[in-house]
Amino acid sequence: MIRPDAEQVRQLGADLGFDLDPVDTEHICALLHDVLPAFDGYEEAARSFSAPPSPTPERRWWRPSVAGNPHRALIHACVVPGSTSGPLHGKRVAIKDCIAIAGVPMTLGTKFLGDYVPDFDATVVARLLEAGATIVGTANLEPLACGIGVAGSRDFGHVDNPLAPGYSAGGSSSGSAAAVASGLADLALGTDTLGSIRVPAAWCGISGLKPTHGLVPQSGALGHEFFHDHVGPMAADLDTLRRALAALAGPDGLDSRQTGPPHRDRPADLASTQDREREVPRIGVLREGLSEAGDPAVQAAFARAVDTWRSVGASVREVSAPVHRTLAGVQMPFFYESLATWWHSGLLDRPQDGMRPRDLVDALARAQADHPDLLPLFVRTLVVLGTYVQKHSRWRYSADVVTTRAHARAEYDSLWDDVDILVMPTVPILPPRYELGRTSEEARTLAVTGGVIPLATLASVTMNTAPFNFTGHPALTLPIARTRAGGIGMQFVGPLGADHRLVDLAERLHTELDHSPP
Repeated sequence: MIRPDAEQVRQLGADLGFDLDPVDTEHICALLHDVLPAFDGYEEAARSFSAPPSPTPERRWWRPSVAGNPHRALIHACVVPGSTSGPLHGKRVAIKDCIAIAGVPMTLGTKFLGDYVPDFDATVVARLLEAGATIVGTANLEPLACGIGVAGSRDFGHVDNPLAPGYSAGGSSSGSAAAVASGLADLALGTDTLGSIRVPAAWCGISGLKPTHGLVPQSGALGHEFFHDHVGPMAADLDTLRRALAALAGPDGLDSRQTGPPHRDRPADLASTQDREREVPRIGVLREGLSEAGDPAVQAAFARAVDTWRSVGASVREVSAPVHRTLAGVQMPFFYESLATWWHSGLLDRPQDGMRPRDLVDALARAQADHPDLLPLFVRTLVVLGTYVQKHSRWRYSADVVTTRAHARAEYDSLWDDVDILVMPTVPILPPRYELGRTSEEARTLAVTGGVIPLATLASVTMNTAPFNFTGHPALTLPIARTRAGGIGMQFVGPLGADHRLVDLAERLHTELDHSPP
């Protein structure tokens, strides 16, 4: 490592707010010159502890044609076949383009990262291939997985809603949802920090699961914040989603998220199929999840579903968790504060938490140093906002987060004695029309503000999704209606670790809706 001179040490101190006099500067400089030689052997030592990289496989990929990608769901098409047998054999999978696939470019939805090509598969990619799936493309997304996909130009084009051309497909896993909804893929992987799987799944009329926090490893997937980030499956049918969950779940020995809450259904949750069929689901309609400001079409679809369950003998009751309505105000300052840490830590949520191959770390560092101006304007806005919050909060929000999360979890968990599953609309509003801006100035304004749903009112979209990123509970969205603007989803939430039971109960309830009169 290069040894600094005295002026560089003085300037570094000034950047940190230290007024170093010449004597102190010389002492520190001398100490650095004594210490830094020990770093010279780091590279060799680090390599000795690392497994040798596997040769990057030859994998065929290409930019899809407009005709073959009409909704701009994919950034790159490819054919990466998995095992010749397995529970997902024959299933075509799209991978959100912030999850590494060896030998296929990864863009993060922007030209900011340059021509980076991973030389490793993320754990979730390796597990899908082992289960027999075939990867057919990298899915488009909001740049660096930031945003809900309602306005502004995109480096690889905005994703159109396959159910309602011209309307938003949601975000940030917009391409994953659109690839499944349009039939380009049977299954997709998304990431979810505040609702980024469930919002686009709901608006595009498919299913999407945010698993229990830590159930599915993040290793090899870029995220924003250790506590909020999740990787999960998206599919048109629950059988495919269930098979994908089984393939993806479980520790990989790399991601420290997987040392916390329970990661597999408890034995009591794994009742036999006959026991589950005899069980009368106890449904809790979460009072605080019903927004008076929601769209009437969403409210009506939700009410019809609940009435159907009552008519077939399900146990339905209204329950309350007041924390649900306050969590957005509590967690958003913490999330913005964490965005600053994310940026200043080299776009890594916490470098020790998961697989961070050196070539990826180097690519991110080069991008930040060489062309930060290629970072999309909306992401720059979030970084500036987060840095301002962090500077003035002095990490106060991060200090409070553990206590706040424990309180919020306990309030939801108190409901499981009376109900098996919580239900609420996934998104209280319908997809808006996608706005590009009629002039360059208007487009720039949309890029900064987030468009027709501005940053300040983002909570109106994620009010029912973001709380469960904060608490880590599994949350599943299923389609319950379709409108001229796109889909309407119902969100089902279950106890920590009871992901498989959540899918089973949601499937039973959804089947009743499919069989009910129009």
